[in-house]
Amino acid sequence: MKKHLLSLLFLALISLTGCEKETTLMNSLKGEWYRGDSYFKFTALKDFTYIDLHSTPWRGTVVVNGQTLINCDNRYSSYPTRRFSLNREIGFEAKWLYYKNKSYEINFPLGQIDNGEFKCDISIVHEGIPVNITVDLVASKIELKRGETFKLKDYRYSGDYLWIYILNFDSPKKISGDALLGDMANKLDGIWSINSGRMSLKYNMELSDDFIMREFNYIIDKKELLLFNPIAYSKYHIYGSIPEENITGLYYYNTFGRDLRVGN
Repeated sequence: MKKHLLSLLFLALISLTGCEKETTLMNSLKGEWYRGDSYFKFTALKDFTYIDLHSTPWRGTVVVNGQTLINCDNRYSSYPTRRFSLNREIGFEAKWLYYKNKSYEINFPLGQIDNGEFKCDISIVHEGIPVNITVDLVASKIELKRGETFKLKDYRYSGDYLWIYILNFDSPKKISGDALLGDMANKLDGIWSINSGRMSLKYNMELSDDFIMREFNYIIDKKELLLFNPIAYSKYHIYGSIPEENITGLYYYNTFGRDLRVGN
């Protein structure tokens, strides 16, 4: 009889402990979380130097008809094709220059900039007016030491990106918020749960009948929620110029914050 009572008491204590943990977790998560940065995280297996082609902006100058651009928020992308934009009016792709919504074939394949230097002097005639564009830009170089952990911001929304930009934990089971479906904003509704230390999100959106199911490891404090998973190495991601044998422990992080309204 005593053993039976002790067993019942033990089970009751486990149940209460579980309820307390659930209440504590819900108190930490309750309310709106806003999309922050996403990044890859890995550890160096050896000392090496990494040329960060995707850093923004590259350092240097761009001169158009003798005037240095002051709004040169240059950006490089390698997927699905090589692209390099200098600002909203000037961009490069393969052997083409795009200038003020018109394209001009040029003799400058973008593969030449894989060493982290973009240097060219190009002249075109745009709507009857001569235009000269001189580019002298250098990408950031990052020196990593063996055993050092590094975060590399994801500018392409690739990896294990979660397309939710507002996430609201409404109750111990329900979530709501806003997400992107393609390039369209959608309201979402769904459920969430914690199983074996993993957070599961299952939701659908206004413009879709399909349910989306995602599962992540998670870390939470009062101001930040991290949803992350290990991922397989891929040369097509932004760290792709780093040899696979140079790094280990590759993870992808989605970050949310209480006061972050960063539309990354």
